[in-house]
Amino acid sequence: MSEKKIHSLKPKAPFERIIFIIVLILSIGFWYMVLYSPINEDGDTYTILSSDPTYANITKIELNYNAQVASVDIYLNDQIDSGVLFTSTWHHAWVDWGDDVGSIEISYTPELSSDNTTLIITVDDSYESGFSYFDTSVINEFTFDIYINPNYLIDLNADTSSAPIDVYADNVQFDSIIMNQEYSSLDLMFSSVSINNDILLTGSSGFVDLDFDKVNISGDLSISREYSSISVDYTDLYVGNITFSSDSGYIDVEGTNLISESFNTRQESASTRLNMDTVQISDEFNLWGESGYADVYLQSAVIQSDITIVRSSSSISTDLRDSSFGNVTLLTFSGYIDIDAENSIFESIYTEQDTASTSMVLDNVTIQNGFDLVGNSGYADLNVMNTVIGCDMNIYRTTASISLDFENLAFMKDVNINVSTTTSYIDVNWDQYYVALGADVTVNLESNSGSIDVDLLARPSLIRYDISGTSDSGNVYFDSDSGNYQELSENHFQSENYSNPDLDLITFISMTEHSAIDYNVYDDYID
Repeated sequence: MSEKKIHSLKPKAPFERIIFIIVLILSIGFWYMVLYSPINEDGDTYTILSSDPTYANITKIELNYNAQVASVDIYLNDQIDSGVLFTSTWHHAWVDWGDDVGSIEISYTPELSSDNTTLIITVDDSYESGFSYFDTSVINEFTFDIYINPNYLIDLNADTSSAPIDVYADNVQFDSIIMNQEYSSLDLMFSSVSINNDILLTGSSGFVDLDFDKVNISGDLSISREYSSISVDYTDLYVGNITFSSDSGYIDVEGTNLISESFNTRQESASTRLNMDTVQISDEFNLWGESGYADVYLQSAVIQSDITIVRSSSSISTDLRDSSFGNVTLLTFSGYIDIDAENSIFESIYTEQDTASTSMVLDNVTIQNGFDLVGNSGYADLNVMNTVIGCDMNIYRTTASISLDFENLAFMKDVNINVSTTTSYIDVNWDQYYVALGADVTVNLESNSGSIDVDLLARPSLIRYDISGTSDSGNVYFDSDSGNYQELSENHFQSENYSNPDLDLITFISMTEHSAIDYNVYDDYID
C-alpha cells in the first residue's frame, strides 16, 4: 500500500470530532425546544350586531385602520352573517423560551356620524417590543381577521407603518378607499365591486398587488410607491384616470377590457410591463421612466389621444395589434426602440434616440399624418408591408446605417420619403408587384461617406420609375433584369412606360460623396 493511500486512511483529528458533536447537540436541542416547548396564546373577538338599536339608521360603515404592526385580512363578502355589522378576531401564539417576544393588543372605537347614518369604526394596535436571544419568527405567530357586512356602503381608510393588509371584497359598493402604508404590502382582491369616488394608495417600501374582476371606479385610481412594485391584474375595469408611480419598483399591468380617461406611469429606475387586451382610453397615455425598460403589448386598443413613452437609458419595446392610436412618440437616449404593429391605425409615429437602434415591423398598418425616425449612432431597420401611408416619411441617422424593406405599400397622396445618414450605408429593398402605389412617390436618399444600394421590383403594368444618382468620388451602377428602360444619361434612367400618365410614378434620387450607388430593378420575381 502506498504512503499516500495510508495517509488518506488516518482518522480525523479529535478537534474536528468535537466541533461536529457540539453542532449536532445544539441542533438537536434547538429543534427539541421548538417542537416541545409550551405554546402561549392570546386573542380576542369583537362584534357589532345589526340588532343593536344604536345602529338602526346606518346606511354606511367606515373603517379607519390605524394599526402600525398588526397585519390584517379584511373580508367584505358573504362570509359574515347578515345580522352582523362588524366582527373581528385576533390571535397571538408564541413559544416561551424564558425571554420576552413582545405583545400586541387591538382596540376598537365605534361611533356614529352626526346624522346617525354612518358607523365609524377605528381600529388601533398597541405593541410592546420584546427581546429574544433567538430568532422567534417561526414560533411567534399573529393573525387578525376583520369581517364587514357588504350590504352597506363602505368607506375604507388605512394609515399604517409596517402592517400588511389584504382586502377581499365581493359584490360591494365603496364610497372611497384611501390607504397610506410606510413599510408594508397591500393586496386588494375585488370582484363585482363599485367605488363612487377615488382609490388612493400611497406608501414607501411595501408592494401593491391588485386583482380586479368587474370593478367600476367612478373616480380615479392612483397608486404611489417609492421603493416597491405595483402589480395590477384585471378583467372588466372601468375607471376615470389611472396614475401609477414608483421610484425603484416595477409596474406590471395585465388584463382584458379596460375603459379609462387616461393612463400614466412614472418611474426612476425600474421597468414597466403592460399586457392589455381590449383597451379604450380617451385622453392621455404616458409612460415616463429613467433606467428601466418599457415593454408594451396592446391588443384591440382604441387610444384616441397621444401615446408618449420616454426612457432615458433603457429600451422601449411595443407590440401593437388590431388597434387605433393617436400620435405615438417614443423617446430614449441609450436604449433601443422596437415597434411591432399589425392591423392598426396611427395618426403619426415619431421616434428619437441618441446612441441606440430602432427596429420596426409594420404589417397592414395605416399611418395618416406623420412618420419620423430620428437618431444619432444607432441603426434604423424598417420592415413595412401591406401598409397605407398618408404623409411624408423621414428617416435620419447621423453615424449609423439605414435599412428599408418595403412590400406592397399604398399612398393616400403624393409623398416624399427622405432618408439621410452621414457616415454609413443606406439599403433599400422595395417589392411593389401586387398593388399600385395609389399616388406618386419620391424617394430621396443621401449619405456622405456610405454606399447606397436599391433593389426595386416594379411591375410594369402598375408602376413607372425615374432613377438617378450623384456621387462625387464613386460610381453609379444601374441594372435591369428585362432591359426595358431608357438611359437618359450615365446616371439617369427611366422605365419604358415612363410616358404613361395613368401609371403611378416612383422616383429615386440618390446622393453620396465618397461611395458607390447601386440600383437593381426587376420587372418580375426571379426564380
